[in-house]
Amino acid sequence: MIFLDTSFILALFNKNEVKNHDKAKKLLKNNPNLDKVPKAINSIVLNEVLNKLNKSYYDRKREQIISFLLNMDKIIFVNENDYKKAIKLYKKYDYTINYSDWLIILSMEREGLTDIISFDGDFNKVNNINNISV
Repeated sequence: MIFLDTSFILALFNKNEVKNHDKAKKLLKNNPNLDKVPKAINSIVLNEVLNKLNKSYYDRKREQIISFLLNMDKIIFVNENDYKKAIKLYKKYDYTINYSDWLIILSMEREGLTDIISFDGDFNKVNNINNISV
């Protein structure tokens, strides 16, 4: 199973984000078996993506994006312990990794996931996370 980050999902559907949109399309084209790999998001990614859909450049893609999200093989829900642990890690690493990213990392760890597709460089700072988009 592979985790999909907000940055990848939004880039996949947003042609205005030229650099990452092209990278997302190329990543899918160069990895045809990726379609067969089960995919996961967490409640943070779901929230972040849905909150971006009010932008006009998503007008024609909203329903497609919502369907894409809801058809994930797994949606991992962040719990109270995740929030508390993420705060500790956020402080421990001197705020150098985004708080939401810590929640993603903790969700992945809890589910035994190591692979992520993201254009967010914070995931490259974590040893046990394999960012496939790099």
